[in-house]
Amino acid sequence: MTVARRIADRRSDEGVSAVEFALFTPIILLAVLGTLDFGQAIYNTAEIKNAVRAGAQYAYGNSSDTAGIEAAIRAAVVPNLDPSTVTVTTSQSCSCSDGTAVSCSSTCTGGKTPRLYVTINATTTYTTMMSYPGVDNPMTLAGDSVVRVR
Repeated sequence: MTVARRIADRRSDEGVSAVEFALFTPIILLAVLGTLDFGQAIYNTAEIKNAVRAGAQYAYGNSSDTAGIEAAIRAAVVPNLDPSTVTVTTSQSCSCSDGTAVSCSSTCTGGKTPRLYVTINATTTYTTMMSYPGVDNPMTLAGDSVVRVR
């Protein structure tokens, strides 16, 4: 191969990597941003579920203190989530040992006291950095727990 031919081949390759970089950079950036965005949503979901677990631990000893359960959940989300964005609901239910749902003030067969359960739900919202097709924005993140306290 002559020197002139090598120079001509080299000139024809100039700028190819710049064009490839310009074509693939937006795609790579979108993939990285999407990964970061959904990673943050998954992390926030884990945080809300851990906070509900803290509320369930509090409810185990204080089943009728709904304000305390809510305070335990709100305290558990700090500093990763804004506690004012967390919505907490609690409810109580009772059942007999055979699984029959009964009023908490009644008794089961044999005069036994019904089992008392506290159900805790917590939700918050997460707004993604970008809009994604098929994904709600903001998305609702939730955690729930049922604890038997008696």
